[in-house]
Amino acid sequence: MIAIDHISWSGLRAFKKSPAHYLHYLESKKEPPTDAMKRGSAVHCYVLRSNDFPKEYCVAPEFDLRKKEDKEKFKAFEAEHKGLIILKPGEHALVQGMGESTKHYAKHLLDQLQTTEQELRWEHSSGIEVLSYLDGVGGDFFLEYKTVQDADPKTVKRNAWFDGYIHQMSLYYEGIYQKIGVRLPGFLVSCEASKPYGVSIFRVSPELLEKVYREVHGWICEFAEWADTQEIESYQRWVPFKGYYDYEIKF
Repeated sequence: MIAIDHISWSGLRAFKKSPAHYLHYLESKKEPPTDAMKRGSAVHCYVLRSNDFPKEYCVAPEFDLRKKEDKEKFKAFEAEHKGLIILKPGEHALVQGMGESTKHYAKHLLDQLQTTEQELRWEHSSGIEVLSYLDGVGGDFFLEYKTVQDADPKTVKRNAWFDGYIHQMSLYYEGIYQKIGVRLPGFLVSCEASKPYGVSIFRVSPELLEKVYREVHGWICEFAEWADTQEIESYQRWVPFKGYYDYEIKF
């Protein structure tokens, strides 16, 4: 049996498919981040922790790594910027474009944030510890930031449900309540990962988050029950969770 000391939304989402998917998720965490994950982290840093961006990232000149001379120049650049995450010029342009667009359209929310990328730990009634990282918390709201392919409001509404964004936010909603005893609404900010870097913003009410959390609560209870035996099952034998399509979407 593996040692389980907490569950995160990513792990819970994998477990919702089956225990086998959850165990695969744990293994995948050991792998280095993909280019897409690296760009996503860079955009979050650019938007939520602008002052830290130049301390954590740098932009490399254009190198043709097929040429021996450019390979040597790139190695020298890496040595000179040791400890920093290197972005290619195109990657930096994408991060900057998305970041500036988000800062422009979501300025009224970003200016109110008191904390960003903050760890949140709390104990669920099942005894399982829940670990989350909040993108941002203001005085009377919390914020979740997503990079998406299409930020059209209709598309975001659909994907927020079927990709679990609302369920993820309900987990944060409950965690904040467990820590400070206050029920806060959430704002979902989505930015397109291609020009013109469109942005959409939705307010997600406490009523919807509380309703959706009842379903998430059930998933955590199922996870806690499985954690005691850790019987490995996949789709064929695992009973699917119910309720994913049960609620009308109201923002």
